[in-house]
Amino acid sequence: MWARPAVVLIYGTKYELLVPVLQWMVLLSGLALLDNPVSSLLLIIDDQRVRTVRAVAIMVVSAASSLALIPIFGLMGAVAASGVNAVFIIGGYAIYAYRMIGFQFPWKPILGILAAASIAGTVDWLLLWVSSAYWMHWLGGLVYLLVFWWLTAVFQVWTAKDQQLLVTLMNRKPGLFGPVLRWLQARQSRPAKAH
Repeated sequence: MWARPAVVLIYGTKYELLVPVLQWMVLLSGLALLDNPVSSLLLIIDDQRVRTVRAVAIMVVSAASSLALIPIFGLMGAVAASGVNAVFIIGGYAIYAYRMIGFQFPWKPILGILAAASIAGTVDWLLLWVSSAYWMHWLGGLVYLLVFWWLTAVFQVWTAKDQQLLVTLMNRKPGLFGPVLRWLQARQSRPAKAH
């Protein structure tokens, strides 16, 4: 939501065509976070053969997808190649982790996050349908954050430990986060449901 007004504000309208690239790269950087648990698992297992295969696979998939997509689609082809690389590598090693130690994805929180993002995105789409002015992009981004955050709590994505960490951080600015702190503390006083 903030990509278009931020790019125009910082770089001017001549760079407005780069907004979709920025949006996709932000999305892909979020996807890349899924690689952290897999990388940690590989460090714990300490299987050098698997780590070598992983490094070579990243290089091969990256080169192949770049050679296939960039000449045809240009800059968006480079973005697509990054996406292919991320999905292939993360998916492949998630399957490996499952076979190696029976790793299970926490599907309930993942689906809760996806549902929250979809609903918050729909709310933003409706706001932009009303007006596509730059100020509406700023407002839409703020609304997205608030709706997404609230829905992740409603869908019980947050564990008790997550909530306690958030409360600890917000206690540093009680004037700013007072209402949110009271709401979180009320949620913490309820018995937590197991995921």
